[in-house]
Formats: sequence, structure tokens, C-alpha cells
Amino acid sequence: MSGSFELNNNTENNFLNYNGKMLFKSNNKLQQAIYDKLLSIFDTNKSGCLEGDEIKNIWEQLKNVNSNKNQNLEETEIANFIKNNKMLSALKIKTSDIVNFLNTINRTIENKKSKEAKKLHFDEKDYSVENLKKKYPNCIVQKSSNDNDNYIMVIGNSGPILTIRFHKDGTKEINNPQNKTLTKYDKKNNITYEKIHNKKGIYEKYYDNGKVYSEATQNGSVIKSPIAEAINRDICAKTKLGLPTTGKDIEKRIKQITSNNVFKLLDDYKELYGETLYDAIESEWGMDNKVKERIMKHINNCIIASDKWQAEKPNCKIDKDFHQGNIGDCWLIASICAIAANKDGLKILNNCIKKNDDGSYTVKFKGSKESFNVTPMEIYSRDYSTGDMDVRILELAAEKYFNITGIDGGRPASALELLLGSNELLRNYAQTFNPIQDSKEKLQKLIKDPNVVVTAGTKKPLTELFHESKKSYNDKLPTGHGFAVLDIDNEYVYLKDPNKSDTLRITIEEFQEKFDNIEYAHVVNKD
Repeated sequence: MSGSFELNNNTENNFLNYNGKMLFKSNNKLQQAIYDKLLSIFDTNKSGCLEGDEIKNIWEQLKNVNSNKNQNLEETEIANFIKNNKMLSALKIKTSDIVNFLNTINRTIENKKSKEAKKLHFDEKDYSVENLKKKYPNCIVQKSSNDNDNYIMVIGNSGPILTIRFHKDGTKEINNPQNKTLTKYDKKNNITYEKIHNKKGIYEKYYDNGKVYSEATQNGSVIKSPIAEAINRDICAKTKLGLPTTGKDIEKRIKQITSNNVFKLLDDYKELYGETLYDAIESEWGMDNKVKERIMKHINNCIIASDKWQAEKPNCKIDKDFHQGNIGDCWLIASICAIAANKDGLKILNNCIKKNDDGSYTVKFKGSKESFNVTPMEIYSRDYSTGDMDVRILELAAEKYFNITGIDGGRPASALELLLGSNELLRNYAQTFNPIQDSKEKLQKLIKDPNVVVTAGTKKPLTELFHESKKSYNDKLPTGHGFAVLDIDNEYVYLKDPNKSDTLRITIEEFQEKFDNIEYAHVVNKD
């Protein structure tokens, strides 16, 4: 066969791995023409490539043509294609040439698959100092460590060409600066993540049990998330009459979610479909409630079993910084800030939250007779407060309490009454105070009282009442916004903005000018 038709030593470069399939792409028009024709005839599963049984089928047909004297080669589709193609006819292509061509393709696919399979598992023998010295005889191989991990570096003339890190938690990663790749492995040596730099930018793959479950480009947009897409199809399924129903395989799809991929999958679903998986399942009235319960239970169990959750899970104590999230509940978060700054108030908040045996949390507010259950899936899924997860638990429970009005907008007085509640001696109603009408002395007395927690809200001019965007008096004081009032002296008032960590100091005169109401409540902790 002519050399122009034979595959060269760089055959592997002619193959692209797409969704687990090896696509043949060659700059040699003759090679590509033959392959595309075979593909059009024998690609029975319409995968876009020839593999396995399909190639064997081609071999068998070609062998039959050669061995069956009663069948002419010219009668086959392949032969007619070769005969009618001037370039191929000039090369006098035979069926044996095509068999050799397919043999080469098959060997290349198997070799590349073998390399892909090897990449899925970290073999410590391959990355021992001894083997690396054999593989890179002209390089320096050195072993070192720091506080976080041990590592082996392979150093060439131009610098590091390979770094293998062994983290203290048992995970590993391989950084290859030459190929511009980063590969991560879990404690069991299974691949979890791969980052590849190429001409088009950065390409990322996320793995679970050796399978890619999500792929992303440099800008973070999801290219493909098979599990999330399949779940969405089942959730959005319709009957023949167009009525909502549930895909019959949804519980099988859900079981593909594991502790390794659960957080990435939840993120992918939200990015793909603009809503959380939790909300999608909860709002789907075509889904049986028992199915919903089983699905939610499985996902919650995956979250609880994950390393991420074990490292960051709530501890039923507000002991970290926190900030308002993406909804307008400054009135609630400011109230929590004010109460948490009070020693007795903090005890009341912490006593609200109890962890259950199934990993969920029960919230019992002092100002409510009801208890509210909050699951790990809810905690992770909602774009509510950031930082201390226990604050988010209180936020989610408050949303269930205010189930009619919701928490996107409200008054601190409502939050103070719910959070501080009542006891046998006193019904703890929140009260209001006008900083403009009342004296400076009265203001100081109120804020200095150790048994009182205070919130304050900035004025909102009439011109802004019909506009969603907030205009600030300055960079520190957005209008129509709630604050926790922490302290006061002869000159200044000290505030906590729910969106920020630092304490804000403003003059008493500015406070009286910019704030139009104070809402406060007494702290009564009899627990």
C-alpha cells in the first residue's frame, strides 16, 4: 500500500477522546475518506466512531469477500467506494490494505484506552524515586516535605518537569508543567480531578468511580454534566398528554450521586438550570412524595458522608463570622448579629439548634411553639448567609416560620420576637425608638443596657421606594438597610453591617440624621 495511505508513528495524535469515545481525525484525506465511509456503513449505534464489535464486523465482511469465490469484491459498498474514488483507485487499494488500516486503528485505540485506564488509578510504584530515576535518567529526582505534604520533584535542565504530592490526608496530586496538566487522586488512589491547559484555554474534568460526571471550561460554564442532565430530564418528564410526571429511572440516576461528586453535581445542576436540585424536586408536583423522600434521603446521606461536610459541618454554636447572602433579609441577619453580641443572647441562639441522629437539625425558637427541621441539602443548596453554617440553619428555619410572607424583606422587630421569645414571666415584645425625637442621653441609656439588644435601620427616601437598587448615603451606609447596634459612647455609635466583618463607627449626630427607627428587645435567658 502506498506510504501516503499508511498511518505514521504519530497515529495516536489522530484520535480525540470525546465522551469516552475515540474519534479518528486525520489530515490525510485518503485515510479520513476511508474511515468516514466505513463509519457511514458500520456505525450501528451512531456513536460517531468505530470500535470493538463494529470493527470486528468489518473484518468479517472483508474476509468473507476474499474467501467467497462466488462473491465479487465489486459488489460490496466498500469496493464500489474505492473503485469510484480516483485517488484510491490509483493507489490500487485492496481489502487487505483496509484490514491493515483497521488493525492499526484498533491497536491505537486500545493503547490509548490503556493509558486512559492507567491514569484513572494512582500506582505508587510508578511514582517511586527509583522508577522515576529510570524513567528520567537525565534529570534530578529529589524527595522533600513541608508541613502539609511530602513530595517528589523531577527536575530537568529548564526546571521542574513533574511534581508528585502526597498530602497528609492521604490524597495525591501530579503536576506536569510540560504537558500543563494537574491530576488529583483520593485516599484510595482513584482519580477525582484533572485540569488540562491547551490552546483553547483550561479544560477541567471531575471523576467519580473512574467516570467523568462533569466537564467545564476555563470560564467555569458547564460543558457537560451527564448525571445532572439525566436527573433534570426525569424531573421534567411529561406524559403523552403533556402532564407532569417523573422519569421511571430517576431513582437509578440519583444513586449515581455519591459522597465524592455530590457538591459538584449540586453546583452543576444550579448552573445548568438556574435553580437548585432541592427546589426542583420540592416544586415538582408530578413526583410522588415517597419518591421525593427517598431521593432527598440519599442526597443528604451523600452530603453527610463527604469529607467536605465533615470538615465544615455546623456545630450548633454560632462561633464564626457570618454575612448576609443574596436575599433581602438584613432585618433578620442584623437581629442575629445583635443577639449574638450579647452573652445571654448568644446562649439563647445556640440553644435553639439541636442535631438529629439522621444528620439533620431541629430548630426550636423561643418565640414559637413549633419546631423546624433543616437538612444538609437545604443548608448547602440555598444562597443564604455565608460563613457560620449555624446562622444559615436559623435563617432556613425562620423562612419556614414566615412561610407566608417569606424572609426577603421584613422588620427586625419580627425577628427579635421570634429569636428571643417569651417565658413564663414576660412576653418579650420588641419595641421601637425614634433616634431623632428622643434625646442623646436616652439613646445612650438604651444601647448601654446589657439586658437589651438593639437594631437600627437607615432611612429610605421617597424617591427610592419604587426602585429595587439601593443608593447609599456613603459607601458605609446603604439606605433602607438594617444594622446591629453594638455600643455607644459620648461621641460615636458602633454598628455591625450584616454584609461586613468590621465594626462601623459613626457619630451620634450622623446616626440621628441617617437612621429613622430603632427596634430592640430585652434578653431574658432562663434556660
